[in-house]
Amino acid sequence: MNFTKFTLITLALFAPQISSAQNSTPQNIVKTINGPSDTPNYAALEPYWARKPVVEILGRSKMEFESNKAKLKFIVAEVDKDPEQALLKVSKNTQPVIEKIMGILGKDGRVDVNYYRDVIYQQYKDKDGNKIENTREDKIENYVIGWSIIIETKNISLIPKIRAEVLAIENSRMTDKVEYSFSPTPIQERQLFTAAIEDGKERAKIISDSYGVKLKLLITQEGRSECLSSPSGYGETNSGSMKSYSGDKESIAVTGTRMKPRPVDLIMPASPETHELKSLVCMVYAVER
Repeated sequence: MNFTKFTLITLALFAPQISSAQNSTPQNIVKTINGPSDTPNYAALEPYWARKPVVEILGRSKMEFESNKAKLKFIVAEVDKDPEQALLKVSKNTQPVIEKIMGILGKDGRVDVNYYRDVIYQQYKDKDGNKIENTREDKIENYVIGWSIIIETKNISLIPKIRAEVLAIENSRMTDKVEYSFSPTPIQERQLFTAAIEDGKERAKIISDSYGVKLKLLITQEGRSECLSSPSGYGETNSGSMKSYSGDKESIAVTGTRMKPRPVDLIMPASPETHELKSLVCMVYAVER
């Protein structure tokens, strides 16, 4: 009986608040905060060429540069039945020259020296008269021990001196002709860019003079084979970037590989190659009448 009275008293006390909450409108409960929208208006999404007449021009430049890197490859080897003696002899002849070349190169080059080893086996003739090498360990006739030398330089004028120094070593030879390559410097890249800008300006002037309109530069973007709104229509492109074409090949003598003797006078001297670079610049002009 006491529990029933307590319940009735509680309901009587809180009934006005419950009724007020049930009759409240959502506007009284939910607080609305007004602020800037995350979605830009249409004007911000509208492309620039839809708001004003524009002319899109592709400025171009193309230049040729001389090679500015070179790689020379040599082998210095000694043939002996005792591999340790062969190594001592060839190292004694080679080390002073390598140190001298490193001094000549300074910071403009590098020298890589790798151990080279080969074996010469005894040969015999089969019943048909063909020469056969006996590759058994106990049939080794001589060892070919030496150094594979790769010299890289950024100073092309040093090539004759470097070649003469190495070939003066006993039992030395070049294993390939001089490899020339090219890597553009920041100054050369700016030359290309400047030339492309000037070409774009000249093209804009032709349009301005031909149609009697004034052009105001809006956008300049380097390294595009097309401008911002659509393909430019020019057939020749450079994949939208500046590239250098290099004949540089990464290769190195593998230890234990037999290399056939190749007289140095059969390796004809090669002239440094020229390398063509291109630059593209997209230039957008507003048409002002």
